[in-house]
Amino acid sequence: MGASVVNFAEAPTLLEEAASPAARGHKALILCGDATPVLNGQRRSPLKVTNEIKTSGGILLLAPTSPHIARDHGLRLEPDQFFPAPAGRGYLITDALAVLRALRPVTS
Repeated sequence: MGASVVNFAEAPTLLEEAASPAARGHKALILCGDATPVLNGQRRSPLKVTNEIKTSGGILLLAPTSPHIARDHGLRLEPDQFFPAPAGRGYLITDALAVLRALRPVTS
C-alpha cells in the first residue's frame, strides 16, 4: 500500500465558530483568564476571536486594578474606579457601554 496525499479543507476552529455572528443565540463562549497578552498582541493566535468577542459580544472585567488593564479591554476609568476587592465585582462591557456589576454565589 502506497502513501497518498489527502487535502483537508480549511475549517474554523471551535473557538472561531462559537465567536461568529451566526452562533449568536445558539452557542455561548466563555473565556476565563488574563486576556491582556492577547489584547496587547503578545499572543496572536486567539486575537481574531477576541476582537470578535469585543465587537459583537460582551466582556466581564473583574476587579480592574490598573489603567493599563482597563484600557486593553476598551474601558476608560477614573482613578477612583479601580479596585482589587471585593471578589466578584467588575464591569460588564457590551456595545461600548460599561456597567458596574457584583457577582454573588448562589446560596440555597
